[in-house]
Amino acid sequence: MDTTSLTKRLKIEIDGWLSLGGIETSKEEIRDIKKEWNLGPKEDVIFRSLPLSFFICLRVPFVFFTNYAIYIKDILNKTKDIIRWWEITKVSYENEHFMFFNSEGKIFKNINVRAFFPKEISISTGVDFSEGLTSVASIAPNPLQLAQENKYSEAIEAVNYYITIESSIELYVTRAFIYYDRAIKSNDNKNLLQEALTEIEKTIDHCKDHKECWELHKYKGHILELMGKTTNSRNAYMKSLAEAPEEQKYKLQNRITKLEEANTDLWDNYVLKVPYKERKYIMLVEDSKIKNCAISGITIFNSSNVPNCINFYDNMPLNNELYVGHPYNPSVYIPYNQAEDILFQDKIQEFCYILQQLGAEEITITSLKGRKINETNNKKEELEVAANAGRFANAFLNICSSTSNLMDRTSHEQYDVKYVYDPIDMPEMPSETIWYQNQPKWQRLVQSRIDGNTLEYTECISSKLTFFTSSSEKEDIKAKLKVLMANIEGRIYEEEEKQLREDIETIWRVSVKFRSKNLLQEKSQSRNTISSTLTYKEKEFLNEVRFCIEDDGIIDNSEQIFLNKTREKLGLTEERAKELQESILKPQFTENEKEYINALSELMIDGQIPESAQRIVERFRNLYEIDEQRANEIEKRLLYEP
Repeated sequence: MDTTSLTKRLKIEIDGWLSLGGIETSKEEIRDIKKEWNLGPKEDVIFRSLPLSFFICLRVPFVFFTNYAIYIKDILNKTKDIIRWWEITKVSYENEHFMFFNSEGKIFKNINVRAFFPKEISISTGVDFSEGLTSVASIAPNPLQLAQENKYSEAIEAVNYYITIESSIELYVTRAFIYYDRAIKSNDNKNLLQEALTEIEKTIDHCKDHKECWELHKYKGHILELMGKTTNSRNAYMKSLAEAPEEQKYKLQNRITKLEEANTDLWDNYVLKVPYKERKYIMLVEDSKIKNCAISGITIFNSSNVPNCINFYDNMPLNNELYVGHPYNPSVYIPYNQAEDILFQDKIQEFCYILQQLGAEEITITSLKGRKINETNNKKEELEVAANAGRFANAFLNICSSTSNLMDRTSHEQYDVKYVYDPIDMPEMPSETIWYQNQPKWQRLVQSRIDGNTLEYTECISSKLTFFTSSSEKEDIKAKLKVLMANIEGRIYEEEEKQLREDIETIWRVSVKFRSKNLLQEKSQSRNTISSTLTYKEKEFLNEVRFCIEDDGIIDNSEQIFLNKTREKLGLTEERAKELQESILKPQFTENEKEYINALSELMIDGQIPESAQRIVERFRNLYEIDEQRANEIEKRLLYEP
C-alpha cells in the first residue's frame, strides 16, 4: 500500500483547510499523542487542531489526523472516536454534521461540525471540507471493497498492512472474511478452502469471546460443509448459534436442520462414522433451548432428533444430562456421573463370563481398594445398569444366580465373593464380547487355556483403567459443563459439581480355578448336545425350557406362550427354538446314558425311585460317567414319562 501518497495528499488538503485553526505540532506533543492513543511507529501525526486549553474553554472536541485515521476526543463527554481512512467511501455535509459512509453505503459515523471547526462556517466550507476528506480517503484502499471486486490479493495485502499499524480484532475478522469470501467463490477449490479454514480458526483463537466470534464460527461451519466435514460443520454452526445475536438465531437453526436432513446416512451411522474422540461426550437439550447451547468437546443434540444408532443404557435419556460413549461399544452412551462404576462392572462381568466359558470351577472376586463387592451385590439395579452397558453382560448375572453356589467373606479390609460352577463344555471363547479385543492379558489366557490346560489364574482390575478419562480431562469437562449449564434455564451449577464428583479408584482381584480339560473331555463324550457351538442366547433359551419342564416334565399351554415370548426377545427363529426345545423333550441318549436309564428302571417301584436307593443311584452316575445336571434331566424324564 502506498502510504506516502496518502500522507502527501493529506498535507495538501490540510493546507487548504485554513479555518480548521490547526497549529504546528512539536516532537514532544507528537510523542505525548502517540503515547495516549497507543499509536505504532508506522503511524505519523500529520495535523492537530487547537491546544488542549482551547478545547476546555470552547467546549469542543480535540482532533488530530494521521496517515491512518482521524482521531476525535470529546473531553466533556469523555468519549473517543477513530475514523479510519480505508473505512471511508464518502463524506457528506448536512445540518452542521459530517456523515461518513462505508463501502456498503451506510453511515457509520456522524460527527458534529464543531469537532473540526470551533467557529461557525458556511455551508460551502463544510461541503468543501467533506469533499477533501473523501479525496484523501480514496487513496487508502478498502480491503472489503477490493474483495467485492474479486481483487483478493490486493485486499489481503492492504489488510495485512493495516494490521501492522493497528492490531485490532476488527481487522483480523476482516481478513478472515476475505479468505472466506474468496474460498466460497472458488468452486470448492480444496487449497483455498483449507487456507480459509486455517485463517478462520487462527482468528477465532485470537478473538475469543469477542462479539464478532459468532460470525467466524458461521464462516467456519460453511467452509467445513463445503469440505464435506459434516459433523465438524454442525459443531461450528452450533457454536455460532449459541453466540449469535437473537435476530440471527432463527436462520442458523434452519441451516443446522437442513444440514442434518441432507446427511441422513451420517446421522443413521453417527457412532461408526465419527471418531470416538469427536463424539465422546454428548448432551440432549430441549429444542427451544438448543439455540443457547454449544461448547467445544460436547456434542449437543435436539432431544427430538437424536441419531437412531445411539442407545442409552436405560433407554430413558434425560435432557441436560452429560453422557459419555462406551470406549468399546460404539452405540452405547452412559451417564457421565456413573460411567466409572458402570464401565468397571461391565468389564468385570465380561471377564467372568469368559472365565466361565473357559471351564471355571471357582471364581473369587476380592475388593482390594475402593468400592466393596457387597455394595453392588446389595444394589441389583446398578448391576443391571452395568449389564446394559455391554451387549451380553447379563450372561454373568444370570448364570451366577441360576447355576452357582455363592459364598462371601467380609473383613475390615476386604470383601470376597466366590462363585462355584460345574463346567461341562470344553473351553471355548465367547463370540459376543466388548472388552476382550483390547485386553492382551485376556487374549493370552484364552490361548493358554484352549491350547494348553491352565488351571489357575489371577488378575487385578482397576476402575481407572476402564474409564479412559484423565484428571485434566475431567477438569476441562467440568469447566465446559459450567459454561453450558449457565445457558440452560432451570439448572444451577452446584448440582453439576456434585454430579461430577472425583471417583475413588476401585481395584478388584479376580481369581479363577479351572477344571482340567481331561475331565471335561471325558464328560463331554457322554453328554447329549444338539450343537457344539451354542450361542449365549440359545443357552438362555434352553435354561427356560428346563425351568418349564422342571415340575411335571411337560410344557403346557401357558408355558409354551412364555417360551414363545422368550424366543422373540432373544431374537431366535421359530425353527431354531423348536429344535432346541425338542433337544430336551426328545433327547437322543449315548450308550452310557442308556445303561444308566436301564439301571434306574430296575430300581423304580410304582414309577418312583425309593429313597433307600439314592446311594445306589449316585454309584450308577459315577459308574456310567453321567454328570449331575445331565443325570437330573434323565431322572426327571423317567419320573414324569407316562
